[in-house]
Amino acid sequence: MIVLILLWVAPGWGAPLTLSGVESEVLAELNFARTEPVRYAKEVLEPMRRYYRNGEIVDPPWRKARPGLIQVVETQEGEAALEEAITAMKRAKPAPALTPSYGLTLAARDYREEQAKQARIGHIGRNGSTPADRISRYGQWRELAGENLFYGDADRMIGRFVVMALIIDDGVPDRGHRQAIMEPRYRRVGIGFGTHPLYGYLCVQKFAAEFFDTP
Repeated sequence: MIVLILLWVAPGWGAPLTLSGVESEVLAELNFARTEPVRYAKEVLEPMRRYYRNGEIVDPPWRKARPGLIQVVETQEGEAALEEAITAMKRAKPAPALTPSYGLTLAARDYREEQAKQARIGHIGRNGSTPADRISRYGQWRELAGENLFYGDADRMIGRFVVMALIIDDGVPDRGHRQAIMEPRYRRVGIGFGTHPLYGYLCVQKFAAEFFDTP
């Protein structure tokens, strides 16, 4: 299985918002990591040590057991990335919980659908759209905004897998996805989750310090 993760950095009307089951799981995991980083390191990251062997993840917990089959996930950095994430989260200061945004969620879902239809990856969308362009279609952001993209596949505990992979950030030298998740200035989030023809699933996360929905 290949996991690909990409990052971009750059008062609403109160419209009703319903997150899907997995989107709700992702939101809960984001807020678990943000508000209780030390506990997240101990309860989520440290138990992953048992699955790492010689730079690979063997029979990972997000995969259902298949009799007679050993499931292996290749990594770029091996256990070093996991250990670095554990240390970083234990040192991290808690950040405020994120509140889901109607406009940011629409932007996230739209981009997930666009990429799925066109089998695309990356932060530059159809006709050259940027994350800022897509967020601005649904409202106005202030101070800070960002976009995380997760591509990967899982059989279960999908929301936990998405956030854990972003926090470990294997193969990303600056750990930009973890930085986005733990950025204390972010207060609003939009989440779009669904299938992707190349990688199984795509989860788009849109962050903003402030976001005002377009009426």
